[in-house]
Amino acid sequence: MEYILAGLVSFAIPLLALVSGFGLGTLLLPTFAIFFQLPVAIAMAAGVHLLNSLFHAIGSKDLVNRKVLVLFAVTAVPGAALGAFLFSIVAMHADIFQYNIAGMDHGFSLVKAIVGLCIVAFSLIEINPQTTAIRFDRQFIPLGGFISGFFGGLAGIQSALRHPFLAKAQLSREAANATGAACACVVDTTRLIIYGFLLVKLTKTGTIYPSIETPMILLGLLLAFGGSWFGGQMIRKVLYKEAQLVTLVLLLTIGVMLMFGLI
Repeated sequence: MEYILAGLVSFAIPLLALVSGFGLGTLLLPTFAIFFQLPVAIAMAAGVHLLNSLFHAIGSKDLVNRKVLVLFAVTAVPGAALGAFLFSIVAMHADIFQYNIAGMDHGFSLVKAIVGLCIVAFSLIEINPQTTAIRFDRQFIPLGGFISGFFGGLAGIQSALRHPFLAKAQLSREAANATGAACACVVDTTRLIIYGFLLVKLTKTGTIYPSIETPMILLGLLLAFGGSWFGGQMIRKVLYKEAQLVTLVLLLTIGVMLMFGLI
């Protein structure tokens, strides 16, 4: 039953991203965190996001603005590396304290608090018309690359910070989307390398058990990418306020639960 539920949710989340307007990474990370330990969840979300961005970037490679990509990537790489490195450090620490509710053990940890706080903060940013309307001049693209890369590496959330810095790059809508996908590939590749070292360490310490979790992880990755591809091919991207409200409530709920170690 857990496999079926995880599979259905993994497939549905990318579809929800299309009609709610939230970024794919913003939705995938907290969803995966329900079923998997946080380091595994953030790596899975990065993997799906990379595949989705790579698929988009390759399909529209002629539209990618290489100058903008270089301006973004030159700072996004160190930003993503730093964010992922900091995540790896705090993820290795044990719970600060543990408690019991209704016979169930929970633990408050720094890594869950940081990621949960980021989910809550960036969910509110992505839904607020005033913050989504903010745009920065082209000269600030390198700064945007570092900030987007850093929070992408730290908490798996980057699109909310990438778009404001690329919006004034004098690109057509199609070129902006293609270039944004290429930028996301740079961040995701960088952070996945560091997450890989973290997962190896956690496996050696017996914190995670790949031999047991691998089938469910592969199922989640496959269906999440499948949902993203299917949605992109079959569903027109139309934003629905009802879907935005439901999604926001879910994200805030999961974010707060993470902050307090309830999941």
